[in-house]
Amino acid sequence: MVFRLSNAGIGAGFASNGYGENSPNGFKLGSVIVVEIGLTALLLLVVLSTTHPKFAPGFGGLAVGAALWLIHLISIPIDNTSVNPARSLAVAPWAAESWPMQQVWVFLVFPTIGGVVGALLWKFISGTDGTDGTVAATEVDAEPDASPVVVD
Repeated sequence: MVFRLSNAGIGAGFASNGYGENSPNGFKLGSVIVVEIGLTALLLLVVLSTTHPKFAPGFGGLAVGAALWLIHLISIPIDNTSVNPARSLAVAPWAAESWPMQQVWVFLVFPTIGGVVGALLWKFISGTDGTDGTVAATEVDAEPDASPVVVD
């Protein structure tokens, strides 16, 4: 079994994220930065949208799964997809070559930035304060208090 795994490329950096000559299709660092920030922000927007009170109950997993599938479909040919720093750290230290550990910083820094961008976009787009799904105080329509109607 160990022989099969090593021959399958696991020892050679299998599934490690990379850019330049270590990208599946030779994409440069700038392309990888844009993809990791943009797609991580998209993933966060989808995940956070499932927490909105108007989101259909029971469909969160479907929405997140479909988004993650699409993100991987787009970015595996670019950099083997991170959008999650833990995913990058899971494989880089075990590679037989040194390049995955030399490039892993990119897949820690830029998905983190993408997460912050996604969270800020969600706060702006949703109009929620991000804690309990209620409308933020700045978004509440200011209506004058109506005098109460008293019924005898």
